Amino acid sequence: MRILHTMIRVGNLDASIAFYTEILGMKLLRRKDYPEGKFTLAFVGYEDESLASAIELTHNWGVDSYQLGNAFGHIAIEVPGCLRRLRTNQTTRRQSLTRSRTNERRHLGDCVCR
Repeated sequence: MRILHTMIRVGNLDASIAFYTEILGMKLLRRKDYPEGKFTLAFVGYEDESLASAIELTHNWGVDSYQLGNAFGHIAIEVPGCLRRLRTNQTTRRQSLTRSRTNERRHLGDCVCR
């Protein structure tokens, strides 16, 4: 198990990336626009995502700021064997399991099941 990333929403993506890279010394690991959803994701961290946790910065187009406390999104945790355990545990609510856009991962609350 390991923490993959923590997601927070930001009002000014370029200023946020500058803070994490120039002040905290992280690297911009990847950035992608999603025009259909009107948002941009940027991942920053100290090492490659395969080696260490990252921070996912989510910028929703047209949103300039968030109030303290409403910008947190999620923590993604990789849990090997999670899907098998979900299938064998009848007390788990399966309807809360949803697929991500890539279909490589499935999200259950804050857990990422592969």
